[in-house]
Amino acid sequence: MVELSALWLPILAAAAAVFVLSSVVWMVLPWHKNDYRKLPNEEAVRAAMGGAVPPGQYCLPHASGPEQWKDPEYLRKVQEGPVAMLSVMPNATPNMGANLGAWFLYSLVVGTLTAYVAGHSLDPRASFGSVLRLAGTVAVMGYALAILPGAIWHGRRWTPVLKEAFDGCLYGAATGLVFAALWPEV
Repeated sequence: MVELSALWLPILAAAAAVFVLSSVVWMVLPWHKNDYRKLPNEEAVRAAMGGAVPPGQYCLPHASGPEQWKDPEYLRKVQEGPVAMLSVMPNATPNMGANLGAWFLYSLVVGTLTAYVAGHSLDPRASFGSVLRLAGTVAVMGYALAILPGAIWHGRRWTPVLKEAFDGCLYGAATGLVFAALWPEV
């Protein structure tokens, strides 16, 4: 067993590596440029929504529970469409500093959980490959699997979701490599 306190360097270095890698993936590579589409008649939709929709998550049409799924009025609205899940954000340009800070914090959490599992599962003499395999797998679970419910439950298209899950596999591999390279030999 390796104490969590002995894994602070791999945790920080892995979070930094994921931060840099994700910046390259999202800002340099053209991989995600078509993930979000423009609404047809965007201006008409904006005008119809006006400023009346506060930030939050919405279903269109909305049913307050499964019993309403059989309501003829609800079924009519579903048949007519559109059917949507909508996230409305505050009327402001994105605060990239706060978003990037939250992403780095998330990477620290994934790194800490990876360290916890690896530290309890491996001993200080673990091989590079053993650390890479275990730490990489745990990190992939933190970065890639969490993306899939968006397509399963929230109507996100599978193509961008699978691309983000692939990114998560890259981040997990980077985390595994960092942990394997910096695994302490106590």
